[in-house]
Amino acid sequence: MKSSRRNPRFLFPAVLSIMSVLLLASCGEKDEDGNEFMNPGDNCLSCHGAGGKAAGEAQFTLAGTVFPSATSATNQGLEGVSIEVTDSSGKKISLKSNRVGNFFTSESVSYPLKAVKVSKDGKEASMGTQVSSGGCAGCHAQPASGGAPGRVYLSL
Repeated sequence: MKSSRRNPRFLFPAVLSIMSVLLLASCGEKDEDGNEFMNPGDNCLSCHGAGGKAAGEAQFTLAGTVFPSATSATNQGLEGVSIEVTDSSGKKISLKSNRVGNFFTSESVSYPLKAVKVSKDGKEASMGTQVSSGGCAGCHAQPASGGAPGRVYLSL
């Protein structure tokens, strides 16, 4: 008589395969530089901030997405935008947006930020207020919230 129990030797690879597919689906793929290009326009720090569900994998202190307008769709991020941040201690951090417009860092940052500037091809835009959080899409979202005009954007 055959046992109805499953052979654990075959069950483990199946479970591992399913978990790998789910992980890739939730985190997106990586570009050639290892930069994530998942979920443009979402608040990256909701998962990748301190205590977030992906913080063990990649914890960021500052992250966002640059778009061509305050009302752009999530598939319209701008690649190659320079993001320059000056924190409250005077430390300057320079970032570059990846192919979907995402930018991020794990460097230590002292809040509030004194200055945030985005630039590309001779065009630039700056924030006129101090920034108290590194999750840009916490305010720069669609619909706009927290006094922001909408998404982080640079009109080219």
